[in-house]
Amino acid sequence: MWLERKVSARIQDRLGPTRVGGRYGWLQPVADGLKLLGKEDIIPAAADRLLFRAAPYLVYGATFCTYTVLPFANGWAALPLDSAVFLFLAIASLEVLGVILAGYASGSKYSLFGAMREAAQVVSYEIPMALCVVIPVMLAGTLSLSQIAEQQRGWLTNWLVFRNPFVFGAFFIYCACALAHTNRAPFDLPEAESELVAGFMTEYSGFRWVVFFMAEYGNMVVVSTMASVLFLGGWQPAPPGWEWLGAL
Repeated sequence: MWLERKVSARIQDRLGPTRVGGRYGWLQPVADGLKLLGKEDIIPAAADRLLFRAAPYLVYGATFCTYTVLPFANGWAALPLDSAVFLFLAIASLEVLGVILAGYASGSKYSLFGAMREAAQVVSYEIPMALCVVIPVMLAGTLSLSQIAEQQRGWLTNWLVFRNPFVFGAFFIYCACALAHTNRAPFDLPEAESELVAGFMTEYSGFRWVVFFMAEYGNMVVVSTMASVLFLGGWQPAPPGWEWLGAL
């Protein structure tokens, strides 16, 4: 979050965070989080109160469940399943259900339009992402993320992304799909500020807005970890024997 704000500030010829946590504003994300937690939690009069309250936790729950199958190092997976890739694809697509509930339950046309855009975007990127994930699975001959990473042990030439030009193309397409999955530019239509205020999160504030925010940035870690494990050797760094550095 801090890096995103600093980079966007540089692009716009601004300084970005400079006051909280030193001259570079290292603690600005912490200050922003505390500020948001202190804001009033408002539920619109036209909202479906039960669904409005449940939607953020459904989105966050889907994101949190994907962490259980991710291997951050050798043996560092909560659920080291042999079908981890399949489980990841199944759980990752459940997030859109919470988004649709949030848009519908808010009782706002802006929120509903944002949720509809999110659903349409999921349909467009889920299939290409799944096909890109299948390619390293077929080359490795397993659905286990830990075993896929172990087969890439060694130098850069052992990484799947460098073994075949088609795998490199799949990696490029996966990165584009990952941007759509995390609603980053240029695939930020569900949250287009110039059109929909904040998309499906327009009517949310306080703690529930923070839950949506945490789920969105948590998804960035998930898709980045999957890209690393499937295509870039996972925790296997270029020099053999430095697994601890790869885990970091």
